[in-house]
Amino acid sequence: MVPKPSIVYLDTSVLTIWILIQEGRGKRRKLLPRGRKCKELLDSIKTNRFKCKFQTSNWGISELVQTLMDDAILDSLRLDGHQISTFNRVKSNYPLNRSKRMVIHQAIADFEKFLTKHKIEIIQVSINSHRIHEYCMKYALETPDAVHVMCAAQYSDYLVTIDRPLIGAKVREKTTATRSFVIVFYSFLEHCPSKICLNMRSVQIVHNKSAYTYTHNIS
Repeated sequence: MVPKPSIVYLDTSVLTIWILIQEGRGKRRKLLPRGRKCKELLDSIKTNRFKCKFQTSNWGISELVQTLMDDAILDSLRLDGHQISTFNRVKSNYPLNRSKRMVIHQAIADFEKFLTKHKIEIIQVSINSHRIHEYCMKYALETPDAVHVMCAAQYSDYLVTIDRPLIGAKVREKTTATRSFVIVFYSFLEHCPSKICLNMRSVQIVHNKSAYTYTHNIS
């Protein structure tokens, strides 16, 4: 009997890089190390180099509006003479006009089509407040991260993130679905031993001189 392929959940930190790449065509955006690793993952998915199935959630998609809002507001701040260091303090003074809001709505709709095209499923999740509260308290997580844990624990075998607090929490939970694997949180970027194989069916992260690369052995 052929084993079912593993299911890998992508959180918003990965999707954020992807949508900025998609919306940044024609702009000069230099990706930093974590961003480059996300792009490598995207390129590998686009060329069908993995056997596993990828998914994200409607919660992850909803969080992307903040990414695109901040990107638009940052341009306004610069044109208004503000320093980037004042961003969080003054961004509430810059609501987006209807034209900019429509651009963001369309960008997210286009991004959903992009994910579907590359066979990344967007699961529709229902909020379980008790479970989210438990993850927040058990692992000292912020609520948005705990929601991703809830989504992954319900439907997936692994969660991929470049969110340092989420990685640092070292969350390990039994799935609540029919699968009995452990949810493992890791990043393709974080400093790690020369070789890691998580749960035998996970991605191997292999040290290759100056860069960390990964082999595509998830089934």
